[in-house]
Amino acid sequence: MKKYALICATLVALVWTTVAAATAPPQLTGSMSFVGSTFAVGDPITDGGSSYVGLENDRSGNCTGDSGTWILNGGTPLPVLCAHWVQHSRGFLAGSPKMRFTFQSPGGLYFVIRITDNTATDAGQDSYATGLTSSLQDAKNWVNTGAIGSGHSFSDWSLVTVTDGDFVVTP
Repeated sequence: MKKYALICATLVALVWTTVAAATAPPQLTGSMSFVGSTFAVGDPITDGGSSYVGLENDRSGNCTGDSGTWILNGGTPLPVLCAHWVQHSRGFLAGSPKMRFTFQSPGGLYFVIRITDNTATDAGQDSYATGLTSSLQDAKNWVNTGAIGSGHSFSDWSLVTVTDGDFVVTP
């Protein structure tokens, strides 16, 4: 009977560990240097969504639970207003996980950032793309549904290959 109780307790512990791991929100960590500038994740950038997780398009229309901070050149951490994790997409380096997010610049515009963790799939160096808009709603749409889904085009991204960085997208 003791053996049976021990086996049951072990199975319950495994189930709870699996459930906890499955419900942990996707996060982005890391930093990079580029042309004399540094970009870094302060608090991990988290996609707090509970639906459309990992899909290319988050059709929920909200950013509930999204969080994190983005730091430019060692300055004040800027709060992330919306984030969306994409397990893989049909676009640039389609097999690699990505995190898209937006923050408001000190000048008032909204930057939309897409970081692709190519090292997670051994595809090479990470890549960084940025877009710019004056509307928070447009920025949220771009984050949640990508450039094409939000009415932008692929050419609206400015792409950079990260040669000095260590971004990690954790699903």
